[in-house]
Amino acid sequence: MPCKLKSAGSLLLAATISAVLAGCGPVEEKTLNTDTVEYTPEERPVAVVAGVEEDKTEVPPNTEVTLTSRLLGPVTDQTVVWTQTSGTPLDGLTGLDQQELTFTAPAVSGTETFTFQLSVLDGDGNPELDENGNPVLDEITITVFDESSKIVLEVETEGVSTGPTIVSDGDANFLPGGVGSHTSDFIPGTSVTFTVNVPSDTFVTLYGTFAIPASGYGDGKGAVITVNGLSTEVFIPATGSFAEYRYGVYKLNAGDNIIEVGGGWDYYRLDSIAMVTAEAPAGPVPVVDQLVNDNATQSAKDLMSFLVENYGSATLSGQTEFPRKDGDSFPLTEFNKITAATGDDAPAIVAFDYMNYSSSHSGNNFDGLTESIIAEHEAKNIVISALWHWRAPSGNTGSEGSFYSNGTNFDLAAALADTNSAEYAELIADIDIIAAELQKLEDADVPVLWRPLHEASGGWFWWGNHGADALKDLWVLMYDRMTTHHGLDNLIWVFTHTHGLPEDWYPGDDYVDIVGFDGYADPRNDSSATFSQEYATLKDRHDGQKLIALTETGTIPNVETMHGANAWWSFFITWNSEVWDSSSVIGPQGANSTDVDTFYAQDGVINLADIPGGRAKTEAGIFDNFEISSAGFEGQINWSPSPGLSVMSDWAASGAYSLTYSKDLSAEAGANGVIMQTYPAGGIDVSSVNTLSLNANAMNVGDSVTIKLWAKDGSGVWRDAGATALVAGGLDLAIDVSDIDNVSGFGLQIEGFDTAATDAKFYLDNVRLDDTLIHDFEPQTSGFEGQINWSTKPGITVTNGWATSGVQALTYVKDLSAEAGANGVIMQTYPEGGIDVTGVNMLKVSANAVNAGDATTIKLWAKDGAGVWRDAGATALVAGGLELAVDVSDIDNVSGFGLQIENFDATATDAMFYLDNVRLDDAVLFDFEGTGKWEFQNNWSPVSGIQLAQDWVADGANSLSGVVQLADGDDNVVLQTYPVDGLLLGDVTTLHITASAKDAGSSLQAMLFVKDQDGTWSDSGAVDVVDGGVELSIDVSGLSELSGFGVRFMSPDNSTTPAQFYIDKVEFK
Repeated sequence: MPCKLKSAGSLLLAATISAVLAGCGPVEEKTLNTDTVEYTPEERPVAVVAGVEEDKTEVPPNTEVTLTSRLLGPVTDQTVVWTQTSGTPLDGLTGLDQQELTFTAPAVSGTETFTFQLSVLDGDGNPELDENGNPVLDEITITVFDESSKIVLEVETEGVSTGPTIVSDGDANFLPGGVGSHTSDFIPGTSVTFTVNVPSDTFVTLYGTFAIPASGYGDGKGAVITVNGLSTEVFIPATGSFAEYRYGVYKLNAGDNIIEVGGGWDYYRLDSIAMVTAEAPAGPVPVVDQLVNDNATQSAKDLMSFLVENYGSATLSGQTEFPRKDGDSFPLTEFNKITAATGDDAPAIVAFDYMNYSSSHSGNNFDGLTESIIAEHEAKNIVISALWHWRAPSGNTGSEGSFYSNGTNFDLAAALADTNSAEYAELIADIDIIAAELQKLEDADVPVLWRPLHEASGGWFWWGNHGADALKDLWVLMYDRMTTHHGLDNLIWVFTHTHGLPEDWYPGDDYVDIVGFDGYADPRNDSSATFSQEYATLKDRHDGQKLIALTETGTIPNVETMHGANAWWSFFITWNSEVWDSSSVIGPQGANSTDVDTFYAQDGVINLADIPGGRAKTEAGIFDNFEISSAGFEGQINWSPSPGLSVMSDWAASGAYSLTYSKDLSAEAGANGVIMQTYPAGGIDVSSVNTLSLNANAMNVGDSVTIKLWAKDGSGVWRDAGATALVAGGLDLAIDVSDIDNVSGFGLQIEGFDTAATDAKFYLDNVRLDDTLIHDFEPQTSGFEGQINWSTKPGITVTNGWATSGVQALTYVKDLSAEAGANGVIMQTYPEGGIDVTGVNMLKVSANAVNAGDATTIKLWAKDGAGVWRDAGATALVAGGLELAVDVSDIDNVSGFGLQIENFDATATDAMFYLDNVRLDDAVLFDFEGTGKWEFQNNWSPVSGIQLAQDWVADGANSLSGVVQLADGDDNVVLQTYPVDGLLLGDVTTLHITASAKDAGSSLQAMLFVKDQDGTWSDSGAVDVVDGGVELSIDVSGLSELSGFGVRFMSPDNSTTPAQFYIDKVEFK
């Protein structure tokens, strides 16, 4: 007989329970895999999963146990073999080479574990190997326990806290099948509590012995057991007699553990709970990264890959929206409730319902839902889930089509049985209506977690009211109609179970991508509910083959609790608030806002910001320093990183800029080597390259300088071209790479310099692989390129040598004497998609040339969308440059445009060709100022004059500047930016900007301000601007998003001299 513990106070488990069992530990949270936008599904090798029928992982002696195997992946002629690896050897085992192995649990003393290894053999009978060369295998452990080692805790035990009354034989509420007394009916608010003490952390399998009267109680009730806050509900049938039900494996912590019975549907009776030692539960087996539709879109494959990559380590958050139309759109009311509670985190998945798109819908116009879904997806990057409360096509008993069984007499089975019937045609017509909406989503390249015909086995929806076979036939019909007939390839098919999880309702692996469960706790806003029993059941059925998701639930769950209960749902989707019922606790309206914030912020929860392809978070570091990119190069002194690297225009071998390392060598103790180097990610492919070459120079460093070009191959082996003495004008260095396929890194090693030099400059420019330029360190040229005789050549850049707008212009710097036969210079661009010139009359540019001779002519040309050329004719260059224009009033698109420059002096060694101020009529298209999205204002109104400056900097070579002539009364001069879509803040607490000014008076003050996503203003307060500049800072720790920020200069001295205002080193910390 099982032992009965009747000790007072807390209950101490026997020593058989106290030991921590060996074996695989519980699954731990992992780092979320959200760092890439597109996943390439792996070619998955063969794998195998060992299981056991009826979840018999812990059994008493004489129980028949059947072990099962499942081969996954590209299976051909592989077979399996079983081997017992631990426990007393079992006599008479047969069928070790079969997929199933059946044995009878032996008699044991206390508790004993039996482990079986399942191995895969290839067609030749040799072990199948995985991608790492290891044998493909799995194992499973069965625990056999003597009934005397089973710990039984009776409800009548002294010290057990009870809510329901205890009844005994002879009482009117007494039911047979139990041992001794049992409880009367649990009613809402009552519970039975057991306190269990163990000396060390232990895993146990927990059972409950329940009964429900056979009449007057329906089919049965869900009974809840909660272990240390982890709740599990099991359905108890109304049989009229007590029986034992398995609840699952739980971890008991060293010390006291609270086990509480109560809740769920209530109105059940409890006799006892029992437990036996158990192995730590295993997490889910990785799922095959493949959709059932072989023609699935890449975006659908990418979404599925993302779900697969994170399955078993994280759970995506989700929220359902009730379709409410506001004007022409459907606002994300529930989504906004979540973000209001969290202040930052948002649901990764948003579910929409096509409930009003059935032909029998006769209510308000709900057109535009799909368009709104597309807009929200494009604006926020939300993952889209769609369900369909399908209103019955006909036979509805009311004026409005009903999706409930009691609102229609539509006979699904009859409709499917007669494909020529009007009812069958109605089914097809409704499916086609929804297919048209889903097609819009595919046209917009939006993948969809498509969840039709949900909760069918419950019977409350008409599609589940005519049996499992009719439901499965309808599912296959819908799949075929949508996938084959309509060609909808953006759908990920999600099948949804309800309570009981009847297996015979499942449509089959060929038609389902994800298996879901719609679970509601009691009360509906019980965030501690894990639905671990349902997860375990579905995992065992589909482990390694299908993702398992909590497709619908009543509140925002505690995902950490779920994971602790080994319920690794791929995602959860909370149902919408029932705003029409003020007493409802379903959805965000019934959730505690503090809990929502806490649960969304938990480790192991993937929220919207973590979804690939979405808005990147702004993290700590330089946001903008107005420098030209140094292309990943680093400066070092004596092989140790040291600041001072930037891009400057002091010297260049090509264009106007080069990588520059500025150092006060006198401040570098013991300096004997300067390094300028780069190690690009993945290295540089030189498989068909002979020579890596570049130009180098140094200034203000003495006369004994040597420069060595070096490189490392893919294995890190060093090679160099030897040290070369520096000469006037710099060096052209090269190194042979013809014998290697990859350069992992390269750079310059500079020696022999004057260590007392205080203004040393080291330069690197014009990096080439043979004749192919890979780095020229020029500013962004807005997609323009330079050509000689219609052949692309280096030298295109942006300089401040001449400009008609601001201080910079696109510049083509050329030594024409080195270009044999040069007779034409081209400066051109072909923007992707062209330029929309609908409604535009003239395309205009400013142009000039310097040091190119007196006969130079310049022609502005353009090509329409079909590539047909047009030009304004060649114009002779005049002093100060030209204003050119070409008529585009008769076309809608310009595919490309540029300048054709001829009749220049082909012997010129320092020719400069300029293009500036590109306009469509009077609207500026390109101004080449390099100021990005920054704006300059005076009196809070935009003005010209924003530019990069070098006469004052906080760091590096450039700052952002605004130049303006102030008049009396002018105030509030602003340098600001409002990035497109704002900035999503990561782990940052403060924003810093250094500000300065010139010719603005001695009373000038500056203020750093920010605006959140709602436009609410915050500022640092006014600070006096002093010589050399002032660092401004503002606390942003309480903000999750910025719509914009900037520096406001106040109280300038409005003189007759133009004032200049500067900002630099914009940094989040």
